[in-house]
Amino acid sequence: MSLAASAGPERKFPARPDSLTDVREFVVSAVSDSEVDPRDVAILTSEVATNAIRHANTDFRVRVQVGEDAVRVEVINDAPELLLIKKDPSDEGGRGLHLLDDLARDWGVEARDRDKVVWFELDRHR
Repeated sequence: MSLAASAGPERKFPARPDSLTDVREFVVSAVSDSEVDPRDVAILTSEVATNAIRHANTDFRVRVQVGEDAVRVEVINDAPELLLIKKDPSDEGGRGLHLLDDLARDWGVEARDRDKVVWFELDRHR
């Protein structure tokens, strides 16, 4: 992906379900000058942030990078030991990673010493 040198806007959020509205608004605003579908970026951001709230249960940061051909959204939490597990969708959840497969051009997880980054990229030109 071709990204600008700067990391883009970043904001910290508390690990509470009521943070999700603010998270979605932050990301949609950050990509408003790109051609990315705001619904796709909001849905995927919500899914990744929900996983951080539900499983890591720590405050988390969201970073947005807008490149020439793609937008990258990163959700960073302080639980590097927790791994994502793709399971069959049910009433209790399990749809988020399948949505990433369907909507994102690419996504992944980077576990580091002190934190974990779950990221996805969307094409700017669909």
